[in-house]
Amino acid sequence: MCFMLFSCGSDDPDNLPVARFKSTYLSRKELKSFIPNGLSLKDSLRVSKMFIEQWIQEQALMEEAFTKVDKIDEKIQSKVEDYKRKLAILELKNSMATNIDTIVNEAEIKAVYDEQKASFISQETYYSY
Repeated sequence: MCFMLFSCGSDDPDNLPVARFKSTYLSRKELKSFIPNGLSLKDSLRVSKMFIEQWIQEQALMEEAFTKVDKIDEKIQSKVEDYKRKLAILELKNSMATNIDTIVNEAEIKAVYDEQKASFISQETYYSY
């Protein structure tokens, strides 16, 4: 069940609902966040229509799922906690990867070389002609 709603009396037009499923509304602002910039009017309308239809289907499926949640609540909670842990670890790894200091100065290079000179000596014989 979908109703397209338009109104002229709001202070912020981005907060106006553009679709409704029962008592849940999709605001214009939410819809706009999923529409890529630079589309023609025709493409923008097509993408908007597809998004609204998908949003309504998702709302209906969520409603059905939540009516059966009592039966599977523990299973869902376990999956949510597992996903939350994995997301936290991923965020930490991404943060660490972007904050790595990769600049090495001459003094640091010399210190490593001096500490591990034996590692830099070749065990093979080289010939010069």
